[in-house]
Amino acid sequence: MLFGMIRGTKNELTVDVIKNARAFLKGTLDLSVQEAEEDIEEREEIFKKNGAQPDYSSYLED
Repeated sequence: MLFGMIRGTKNELTVDVIKNARAFLKGTLDLSVQEAEEDIEEREEIFKKNGAQPDYSSYLED
C-alpha cells in the first residue's frame, strides 16, 4: 500500500502508518493551499487576460 512517501503492506497497516500518512497528506495539502493563496491575484490577472485557455508560451519560459 502506498501513501505518498510512506509505504506499508497489509500486514504493516498500523495506527502509526495511518497517522504518518495522514500527517504527510495534510502537510502537502496545507503547502498547496498556501502557495495558491500567495499567487491568487496573479492567477486572476492571467485568467482575465487569457480567458479559460492556458498561456502555452509561458511554459517555454520555465
